Amino acid sequence: MTSRPMTPLVLVLGLLLALVAAPARAADSKEVSDALEKAKAYLYSVQKNGTWEETMTQPDDKTMLAERQSVKGGQWTGQTALAVYALLAAGEKPQSAKLAPAIDFLKKNPSAGVYALGLRMQVWLELPRTPEVMAAAKRDAELLLKSLKTEGSALGMYDYVYSPNTKSKAYSHSRSQYGVLGVWAADQIGIEVPNRYWEVVEKAWIDHQAPDGGWTYMKPGETENPITPGMTAVGVATLFITQDYTRAVEGLACKGNLSNPSIERGIKWMGEHMDLVATDKKYARDFPFITLYAVERIGVAAGLKYLGGVDWYQKGAEWLVNKQGKNGSFTGGGGFGSGAVVDTSYAMLFLARGRAPVAFNKLDYAKAATGPAAPAWNQRPRDIANLSGWIGRSIEQRLNWQVVPASAPLNDLIDAPIVYISGSKPPILDDAEKARLREYVEAGGMIVGNADCANVAFATGFRKLASDLFPAYELRELPPEHPMYNGVFRRNNWKVKPQILGLSNGARELMLLIPTGDPARQWQTKIVGGKEEFWQLGGALFLYCSEGKDLRFRGENHLVNLNKKIKASRSLTLHRLSHPQNWNPEPGGWRRIENYVHNQHRVDLKVEEAKLGDGKLPTGGFAHLTGTGKTTFTEAQRGEIKKFVEGGGLLLIDSAGGNAAFADSMEKELATIFGGEALAIIPENHPLYSPKKEPISIRYRPTAQKLLAGALKAPRLRGIDVNGKFGVIYSREDLSVGIVGHSVDGIVGYDPDTATDLAAAVIAYKAGPDPEAAKPATAPSTKPASTKPPTKPAAKPSTAKPKT
Repeated sequence: MTSRPMTPLVLVLGLLLALVAAPARAADSKEVSDALEKAKAYLYSVQKNGTWEETMTQPDDKTMLAERQSVKGGQWTGQTALAVYALLAAGEKPQSAKLAPAIDFLKKNPSAGVYALGLRMQVWLELPRTPEVMAAAKRDAELLLKSLKTEGSALGMYDYVYSPNTKSKAYSHSRSQYGVLGVWAADQIGIEVPNRYWEVVEKAWIDHQAPDGGWTYMKPGETENPITPGMTAVGVATLFITQDYTRAVEGLACKGNLSNPSIERGIKWMGEHMDLVATDKKYARDFPFITLYAVERIGVAAGLKYLGGVDWYQKGAEWLVNKQGKNGSFTGGGGFGSGAVVDTSYAMLFLARGRAPVAFNKLDYAKAATGPAAPAWNQRPRDIANLSGWIGRSIEQRLNWQVVPASAPLNDLIDAPIVYISGSKPPILDDAEKARLREYVEAGGMIVGNADCANVAFATGFRKLASDLFPAYELRELPPEHPMYNGVFRRNNWKVKPQILGLSNGARELMLLIPTGDPARQWQTKIVGGKEEFWQLGGALFLYCSEGKDLRFRGENHLVNLNKKIKASRSLTLHRLSHPQNWNPEPGGWRRIENYVHNQHRVDLKVEEAKLGDGKLPTGGFAHLTGTGKTTFTEAQRGEIKKFVEGGGLLLIDSAGGNAAFADSMEKELATIFGGEALAIIPENHPLYSPKKEPISIRYRPTAQKLLAGALKAPRLRGIDVNGKFGVIYSREDLSVGIVGHSVDGIVGYDPDTATDLAAAVIAYKAGPDPEAAKPATAPSTKPASTKPPTKPAAKPSTAKPKT
């Protein structure tokens, strides 16, 4: 066994190339959503008799064998299964009035075609496990298992239809992929599949791989068809399936990264031929939609964002959005069934499955090193893949995962709320990689480390990494009452309670370490029964970092980039007041706000640190104060705050995370400085809450909704009036974590969008009216304005925000 990573060196090189490649414009999330909605409408528009069959007459044995590959013969029911599968993947509900008849048709009408059976099994996998569904799935799975060829070069492959004669030499890789997909679905449903099946299939696909790493329609030498991206993607994706069964226990002993040379060579071939995918080049037009479905399968299975430096989903989505017809269909693909129903269904599968939210980034910190000295970052190559799948099934939300190099840009890292680092040696990163991880965490992410085989060296190295990244904080045991332990997956229900160490900024966890217990061992083997707590721990990690809601599609994020086309009309300096009690828990939030207020309010904000008590706050200036624990001011600090506010300054105070100890101490301090009655609620109709005419939409985080009394659709800011203007604006509820823009559990405060808008509104209030907004839209008339009221109410200004 070599110690090259199973997610191989060539993948790492491809990822590194991607960092310098200039990507094409990506189809944005709305364009993809619109394309899916139009495609759904098209499929429903051509539905007949509740199905998508070309004939409702079940073929007899003679017709089935004579037309083995036809959707009217051997593959009857397959076109309906494909359409239903695509619609379910795109979010349609199985009980809907339009889908229910098609599903009922599939339950009542068996098929013997391998394409049809493989696609029907995908439908059963998406449905609740009722006795009727399980009976249909078992019937189809048994046919697929009995259809596997047993002789010659066809061994481990499939023909078009089931035949008792398994010694027949007829087969193809195209048919065979659907047989394997169907049996894989059967195993996921809970139907027993002999391990021998996976061994035979894996050996067959490896034997049929061409020397250059690709696959063609049949074994090399048995066909004149060329090696294609579609067949190669199918081969790689199939080997990712089989290795989950044939090699699941490899890596459990922590002897170094694993290698699968066939997968490595296949991915290398794909990376070198991505110009043949999602293109209108004449020589690459055959089967483009089926090929994209295969590429999506390999990208998701391998956890790859890039193939050969190409963002495979971005490229495919952009091509499809521009390829869609006015009626919502996709056409011109060829292959199984052919026609617009088939092509549209495969296009939908690519768009819907490929854009699923990314739950975890698995960090590759090997720097392309191989051999015994290589960092053991990937000795459990399927741990996070299997965990993401389990969590997705548990919360009924398809989830993806991806491998990222330690040198990845922030935009790649921020795809997922968690960066997962594992190994049995200390994780060694250079200063630039550490800086990028720090930037990721400050942008709202969390780093989770697992000591494979409970390795002390890894745990020690991870502690050192935590100290390097965040020297102001220390790892400590997570308390039983921590929000992560008390959500959907509750620690009190676990038979074994794995040890978790957390490093917190006082409001949220920045890094977590699992030094013992080694849950990744269970994730790698897919053993759930009797080990549920290890899987629920992974689920708790993910739900803590996402609040279990508002999951973003692949490529979406909360980062705000400066729009240089917008010209600022005002400038303002914000002094962030430093003090001994954790004055800067979320520095990334203010970097984001700087760009946000420029884009939304045309204010150039400059953020600077100012030590409270130094007496250097400028008269009439703007300052912010936050913290995460009890804070008491000195007389000099109180005097400086009073002088600053009474001199026309504005002080914004919030309790980071909604920390009660900080909030209580601030209210006491403000009462001491300004008098007990000075702090008053800011009325909901105050102009502060409508910086762009329309009032800010107020929403609170789930934890706040549980704990706060009173109206939960109204803001709760309080202020101190000084000469008709606010001198202090105070929020007991969190703003500081909110302006980072990312969801996280346990925060008592406004949701990220609301917190961002409120903080920006305070900045706009201090900066004053936008002079450009006050100018008339046209040159003023020389005639006096009419005193008559308008006959119609004036139209409300748009609340749409420019893209950032």
